[in-house]
Amino acid sequence: MNKYMFQEGQTVTLFVKGAGVVSREKREIESIQDEIINLVDSNKEFSLDGKCLTKDEFFGFEFWIKPFEGDC
Repeated sequence: MNKYMFQEGQTVTLFVKGAGVVSREKREIESIQDEIINLVDSNKEFSLDGKCLTKDEFFGFEFWIKPFEGDC
């Protein structure tokens, strides 16, 4: 069992860390296929534990998701 449980259509918080700042965005899970989470209006892919599967080599930003808890 994963630390975080995700489902299609679920609202999540997308965290973006860069330049010493962490921002939060409210997003929705579009699909989960082959243990890969895709968000609505995002080209990032996430694992079932919420970690981003691609690295931002250009800016060095870090991305991750957690279930939405009203923190945006």
